[in-house]
Amino acid sequence: MKVIVSHDVDHLTWSEHYFRDLYIPKLWFRSVKLALQGVISFKTAFSRMNFWSDNRMNRLAELMTFEKSKNICATYFFVMRPGLGVAYTHEEAIPMIKEVLKNGQHAGVHGMAYEDEGLMKEEFDNFRKITGIENFGVRMHYLRNDEGTLKRLAHTGYRFDSTLYGNASPYKVGTMLEFPISVMDVYCVRPTHKTLEEAKKYTMKELNQAEKSGQPYFVINFHDMLFHPAYSLYKEWFEWVIDLCIQRGHNFTSFENEVNAWK
Repeated sequence: MKVIVSHDVDHLTWSEHYFRDLYIPKLWFRSVKLALQGVISFKTAFSRMNFWSDNRMNRLAELMTFEKSKNICATYFFVMRPGLGVAYTHEEAIPMIKEVLKNGQHAGVHGMAYEDEGLMKEEFDNFRKITGIENFGVRMHYLRNDEGTLKRLAHTGYRFDSTLYGNASPYKVGTMLEFPISVMDVYCVRPTHKTLEEAKKYTMKELNQAEKSGQPYFVINFHDMLFHPAYSLYKEWFEWVIDLCIQRGHNFTSFENEVNAWK
């Protein structure tokens, strides 16, 4: 079985949220609530809201360093328009997209438009202009989709999508390949978890099932901003699942490499 690692890039800087949305006060409320419930410490809560000391929210550099040490080539999905808690524009994403590609990693679109094919095409075109890449993929933000989303994405020109969640083999939708997500950070580690015990049980169950059923791929999705000590359980979970796959002898690949192989 081959393992595919991917990341949704929802935030670049704190300042992109200033005067654009309510992300910061909502994060403040959630963090203080978890601290009052004893799930996290107040020190951790304030560390999650460090916009007064460090403008950077993304952890792309740290993730790429970690993945390079494991010889992993991952795919980073960037939004092309703000919405649903994401505030940066496609113009603001250009430096980070180019940095990811410069480091030998892959990049794709974190789509907002799942119902409107015209807006899908706009996102597709903006990413192609930024990167000069002709063949790339997409994952919808919050994994949103309806009965026609995949067909619209395929018609737009995406080579692959990874929006659906569940242990399943990839399949064709028109000329596009759909790679279902096997495990995702926020589905494995819950906000109320104090240890990784439940997250590991859930992940092991999914990995064992994929191995037993002969799935060709195991797709991992991890949000880059969680690769930080303030979100220690999420960070530890990601490092643990990567090492677990290595220990079990699974090879790492990428969506892009496998799409080319399917040709």
